[in-house]
Amino acid sequence: MFSSIRSTALRIWLFIVASSLIHVTLAVDSENDTNIDVKSPAFWGQIVAIIALVICSGIVAGLTLGLMSQDTTNLSILAAAGTPKQRKYAARIMPIRKNGHLVLTTLLLTNTVLNETLPVLFDGLFGKGYIAVVGSTVLIVIFSEILPQAICSRHGLAVGAFFAIPVRLLMLIWFIIAWPVAKLLDLLLGKHQGFMYGVSELSELIHLHGKDSDAHGPLEHDTVEILRNTLHLSEKTANDIADSTREQYMLHEDTQLDMETMNDILKSGCTAVPIYNDVPDCKKPSIIGVLHTKSLTALNVKDKTPLSKLNLESILYVPSSTPAMTLLRMLQNETSQMAVVYQPCQSTTTSSASSTAEHPHSMSSSSISSSSSQQDNYTFRHHPSSSCENGSDLPSPDATLALVTLQDVLSKILTNPKNDNGSFCGVLVHCPYSESSSIERRSPVWMSQQRISNRTSSSSTVV
Repeated sequence: MFSSIRSTALRIWLFIVASSLIHVTLAVDSENDTNIDVKSPAFWGQIVAIIALVICSGIVAGLTLGLMSQDTTNLSILAAAGTPKQRKYAARIMPIRKNGHLVLTTLLLTNTVLNETLPVLFDGLFGKGYIAVVGSTVLIVIFSEILPQAICSRHGLAVGAFFAIPVRLLMLIWFIIAWPVAKLLDLLLGKHQGFMYGVSELSELIHLHGKDSDAHGPLEHDTVEILRNTLHLSEKTANDIADSTREQYMLHEDTQLDMETMNDILKSGCTAVPIYNDVPDCKKPSIIGVLHTKSLTALNVKDKTPLSKLNLESILYVPSSTPAMTLLRMLQNETSQMAVVYQPCQSTTTSSASSTAEHPHSMSSSSISSSSSQQDNYTFRHHPSSSCENGSDLPSPDATLALVTLQDVLSKILTNPKNDNGSFCGVLVHCPYSESSSIERRSPVWMSQQRISNRTSSSSTVV
């Protein structure tokens, strides 16, 4: 837009020069010279008129740059979050700036008339054509182009707000001519809209406002990184969150809650422990719920209650294509703040949809609201039994990818991606145990990445 304005101004200036050259030719051929009477009132009247035209032309040229350089998006930001003066100025300019082509046409028509009238006054005053050319050109270039644009390029907001009412009057005067031209421009070029930034542009804009950037902005480095990571989180999915792995502490549902198990839970440092069971013909365990350690304070370890008999918190199953921001909102609303990420397939999606219709009680209210706004199905698994029956509305354990927590999602925001060595997602591992050994049967699953790799080479399967 700015380049088109400058090109339009250049064409107008060339038109003035051409018309002035015609005056020069006519003046050379003329044998009559005009006598200049400096004491004549008409002479000083024309001088005053020339000065007024130059001032008006400069104001209009400056307004053309000052108003058209104010983007509607930037004006909206200033009107909402600027200083008191900026809010006041932006509120005055926004109604005018919304009709961008009408304002542009009005100002250009006004500037053209003023610039064309100036050589006529010079010619009538001095008589010689070359005097009109030199005088009008110097005045227009210096006082109607250079100075106004230099001032309005730095103070366009204040100047535009100050002359808001005169611009409205000019729009009313030129409305009959300017409105059809503006509508034609709207039809050919489209209505003017504020520039909207994408995620990458906003990320770079925030980076430029950091103290460690070349511009030496006001934002601290940590603030910049958190804001940029939050923006890029909208481009990630649950699969991106689950691509990191770490050792995960889990307990089998048949584990008895005795003193040894209690000590193991306390040593793990986990506030919520996933509980799993084994599914026939499945290589991976099935997460059936979450045990909150704070609920253990009301239990008697002498009873040796199996974990399957406890009141476990339901756990969320989400497809790997779930947007990370959606996953974040869902985990914030859940007590367990855990979710199992699985790889959906066509049969799983169809089965989940039909099962949800037949058994609506298997979906929590928050899950239903999330499903209505997303294409995928987000399913809560409750703890009805210790086995995973065929025909369940849940995916097969072999389709699960990882166990993610709210901490995993937040780590993507608080951690610099270039230095992201933290892996917070749990790996779902099948840990076979001996049916005859109660000690092995109740042993927790707590496997590091190295041990997982070793087991993969033998008989276990890692997701």
